[in-house]
This record gives sequence, structure tokens and C-alpha cells, in this order.
Amino acid sequence: MTVGEVRTSACLEVCQQGLVVFYSDDKTWYTRVNSNIAETIVNEHLVKGNKVIEHCYPPDSV
Repeated sequence: MTVGEVRTSACLEVCQQGLVVFYSDDKTWYTRVNSNIAETIVNEHLVKGNKVIEHCYPPDSV
């Protein structure tokens, strides 16, 4: 199943928070992302529609 695509980018001005993921369908930003968190974002947000609150940026955006 394909749920999106991965693109690289230069600094997005939140890179001091670690690796960043932006989900363009609903304009959600995630920070402090590693491979395990990326897998959680795909499974929970992209597949099931549930944001991974603890990694959203800014924290009060949810």
C-alpha cells in the first residue's frame, strides 16, 4: 500500500528540534523524528487518521 512519498528538504526553520516530517494533506508538522517515530506517524496518522500528538509542532497546534 502506498500512502505518500518522501522528499528531502533544506532546513525548515524547526530543524533545531531534530528531523522534521510535514504531512501536506492536513498541514501537520512533526519534530524529533527517528525511524521508529516515522513508522508510528505512517501507521497512526496516514493510515488511521490519528495524529501522533507528542511529536506535533508546534506543541499547541493539535
